[in-house]
Amino acid sequence: MKAGKTISIAFGFIGAVVGAGMASGAEVAAYFTPLGSWAIPAILVSAAFMAGFFYLLMRFSAQQGFTGIGELCRCLYPSVGGVLQYAIYLGGVTVGAAMLSASGELISAFAGWPNFCGALLMSALSCAVVACGARGVERVSAILMPTVVLFFVLLLLFFPVKGSIEQSGFQIVRGAANALVYASYNLGLSVALVLSLAKGASQKQMKHSAVLAWVSISAVIAAVHLILAGGWEHIHSQLPMLDILMQKGNAVVLIYAATLLFAIFTTNTAAMYNFALEKSGGKGMLLAAAVSFGLSFFRLADIVRFIYPISGISAVLIAVRIVKFQIHRKRARSL
Repeated sequence: MKAGKTISIAFGFIGAVVGAGMASGAEVAAYFTPLGSWAIPAILVSAAFMAGFFYLLMRFSAQQGFTGIGELCRCLYPSVGGVLQYAIYLGGVTVGAAMLSASGELISAFAGWPNFCGALLMSALSCAVVACGARGVERVSAILMPTVVLFFVLLLLFFPVKGSIEQSGFQIVRGAANALVYASYNLGLSVALVLSLAKGASQKQMKHSAVLAWVSISAVIAAVHLILAGGWEHIHSQLPMLDILMQKGNAVVLIYAATLLFAIFTTNTAAMYNFALEKSGGKGMLLAAAVSFGLSFFRLADIVRFIYPISGISAVLIAVRIVKFQIHRKRARSL
């Protein structure tokens, strides 16, 4: 039972960060594959930063008993907590819109449905899961995300590992920067879910779930990177993984499409969960879902590039203040 709790907590967080950008290969191609031999170390550092934030926020939430993002932000930053709160909300709506847009296009490509039908179905399913609470999100992620992780790892059996794309004496600096930036972009939308995942979890379960999250996220990103490194001619494609997998036949492509939908679904669910903990509850979530659905019909590339850093910086500011809070707390105890 304890192992099951650890696994469900870990994959709840993994489901929030492994979304369309990572699973499609687009983000991995932008942040890691061009780093050459430094890509794998950068991936491990980036995943460690995500898992560290996951553990740090869980532990702090368990100590303080927060019930929502607003309460957390106002505790850490009394004067500007509201700004951080709405920056995370803005990120959640934008991520939701990007996930709905991706799901609509993917379902349209494989099932022939109009884009809005696929996006509407994805939105409805996510809201239904969020309505079941954090345990509902945990259970869904614990079922879907191990399949996603396993699929990407097994894909390496079909693709021989090839050499790096480029080398540079400055790759270590670029690699460290890419690792931290990429990690921060993926953290903002997971805040509310992590607050709930911490409830009822022991310190040991938190530590083990953070380690499992680090290993699993590293495995997914590394697998995608190694496949992209062997198909470098597709690295600038909008969906590089799909283009590469087309060479392996329809069966592999269909399984990949289902896996990509799983990743999109869990990430969109985590984005909507950001709005479920506040006083507005279900009404806030439905409003956020409606706004995300409406935005999914617009060109989001420029919006995403602007909003992701804002949401990511908010998560980093939360992490920095928690670390500072814990340091002061230890010093006070030692006096």
